[in-house]
Amino acid sequence: MAKDQTPIGEPAVPLKSQDPKGEVPGKTTPGEPMDQLVRVGARATAPDQAPVYAARHAGKLTMGTLPQLASGEGTREEDLGANCTNLASSDRGVVATCGTEVREVDATGATVGTIYVDKAATAATRNHDGTWAVGLDGEDRVSFYSADGSQSGKATVSRHIDDIQLMYPQDGASRLAVIDRHQTTVSDLSFGEKEPNGTLRIGTGVGGFSAGDGRSSILATTDTRGGQMIFYSMDDLVRHHETVPTGPSPWSVHWDAGRGIVWVSTTVDHTLTGYRVDSGTPVPVARINTIGSVRHTVGNPQGDLLLVDSTGTRQLLSSADVNAAVQRGVPDAPTFPVTSVD
Repeated sequence: MAKDQTPIGEPAVPLKSQDPKGEVPGKTTPGEPMDQLVRVGARATAPDQAPVYAARHAGKLTMGTLPQLASGEGTREEDLGANCTNLASSDRGVVATCGTEVREVDATGATVGTIYVDKAATAATRNHDGTWAVGLDGEDRVSFYSADGSQSGKATVSRHIDDIQLMYPQDGASRLAVIDRHQTTVSDLSFGEKEPNGTLRIGTGVGGFSAGDGRSSILATTDTRGGQMIFYSMDDLVRHHETVPTGPSPWSVHWDAGRGIVWVSTTVDHTLTGYRVDSGTPVPVARINTIGSVRHTVGNPQGDLLLVDSTGTRQLLSSADVNAAVQRGVPDAPTFPVTSVD
């Protein structure tokens, strides 16, 4: 099997793709590349409401539903600035880190909050009460700021604060999943108490991560170097639940809470594999041929999936496309009794 040869201590990278291996389902359209693609608002939307996603690329923010982003029609575009290097979901929008400026943008594209910090920000998010959580360049701590921008605390987490994911556990108190790509770890941080609650490894080279639609405390991740998907929960503290081998070079991942399936793209073999996790043991239940080297996989409550590759090509899979793949199944996949994952 091909291996990522980047040295441990450096962020993992997806491996190059082989030639496509078959017919690609769904609707495929060209487009601009996306450096990041995140949900606008980390909380769950109503089942009949289409969530908005935001893509960051070349100093611009492009927002729209899955069909809009797939076709390029009806999207909203805002200038961010060339120095904006990270994008994360906040409680009601997205937060961009732009040097020493940290900015929150809502689903209409309007800036609804801005603070300024002492060093370049590496990752950030904002809670429902207006509190900010920010990672700063060269610091191993997450810094907290009140709605007015005054610093309200710090918590030591990990050497590098590369990504921050806002989480909603069952008790309703917001938590943070802090990703260190260099150390390949996930740390659990309480937003209210501003205290760390543990750190766990994400294999040997974290690739993607997904909290799905905000309806649970589940965090799905890929270990790109190790060729596996790793499943965590974040209720009272971060807990490792399951690890399952994947195809070569797993990268993007989407937690599809409606189906109880984690979708993982593998860049070498152009495949999206769905793993059902409601048995407590992840089992492959669907395989779908994909466009090139898929970097982003996201979904909506209606059951559609959008894949975006390294060139910006989009593959929109309707709910019917996805359900058909699940119905076809995966030959010789093991079966286990179903249990709850919530």
